[in-house]
Amino acid sequence: MIEHPAVDEVCRDNEPRFTAIEAVSGLLDCAVRCEIDWNRPGRGPLRAVFALGARAEGAPDLQTQRASPRFRTLAQLDAFCLRHLDNYAKVVQDTEANGALPDRWFWQAA
Repeated sequence: MIEHPAVDEVCRDNEPRFTAIEAVSGLLDCAVRCEIDWNRPGRGPLRAVFALGARAEGAPDLQTQRASPRFRTLAQLDAFCLRHLDNYAKVVQDTEANGALPDRWFWQAA
């Protein structure tokens, strides 16, 4: 289950779930992070953005790292997770083999 107040509000009472986010969160033992996209000249007012990250206690390596790009909506994050389920599964396999999360994620530019 995704644990975040904004997600709880959207998913209340068994409304439509973000199943791909839940699948990736389960694979990586991480959660949805809601961050503030701070106002910058020419970019408009503050807004919330969503990403995967902040691994559960006992796994500090993901606490300072995002496991997905930032998106303006949970639906966009869910669509990204759905498109990249295979990539996330490979990250898990590689992590189990070498004991560390990637320094650079598949979605980050080289």
